[in-house]
Amino acid sequence: MQYVNDHRITIESCLTSNWHTKSVRSLKFHPFKFYYDKGIRITINTDNRLVTNTSMTDELLLAVETFDFSAADVKQLLVNGFKSAFLPFHERQATLRRVSREI
Repeated sequence: MQYVNDHRITIESCLTSNWHTKSVRSLKFHPFKFYYDKGIRITINTDNRLVTNTSMTDELLLAVETFDFSAADVKQLLVNGFKSAFLPFHERQATLRRVSREI
């Protein structure tokens, strides 16, 4: 975990998919909040949204309801996604600045 944090490796998490595939026995036992609280760069994603019938809005709402995330926490999750985008550095930074103003 320390290596992941030290190297700013992003963990993509798909809460609904993890629960449907039984990767976790219950969402309350999902390590998502633990990783977030430890400062790990974690993002929320939809994985196979047509199979799990979910959306980004649904996944974010699930994080809010399950882990009691605040608006600031949700913003950080979104920012984490933009920080981890596969874009050239300067393009990623410009996008991050623009998005940070909007959210």
